[in-house]
Amino acid sequence: MSISANVGGDYKRAKASFVNINGTWTKFGGISNAVISGTPTKTYSSGGHDYHVFIFKASAALNVTDGGLADILVVAGGAAGSGSGDGGSGGGAGGYQYYENLFITLGSYTHTFGDGGETSSTSSNVGGNSSFGSLVKSWGG
Repeated sequence: MSISANVGGDYKRAKASFVNINGTWTKFGGISNAVISGTPTKTYSSGGHDYHVFIFKASAALNVTDGGLADILVVAGGAAGSGSGDGGSGGGAGGYQYYENLFITLGSYTHTFGDGGETSSTSSNVGGNSSFGSLVKSWGG
């Protein structure tokens, strides 16, 4: 009997490992996806995987009932335009941070929602910062 193993990446990013027993690779172990309480805003399937999307339009808590991997996108508020009439200008986009397969632990994460900047006839106001707990921060435009 011959046994070999293939374990790639660090433990926080390894979704699965494989073992070869007599020439047959078999999946074992690895880290599963995080389990989030509540109803997702959207669900979809792609590439044989099911995704649950949680979209926040205001600051709120996200409760993780079982730690694991998650894809996290945090977008900050964009800046307002300034001026009026034909002399106005457009505001800048808010910053964003995206993490794929981020390991998140059991617990409650406060998502802070950054509003867009307020419009002014004489100046441009920046958008608000957004964050996902203390893990991810994104700055307003």
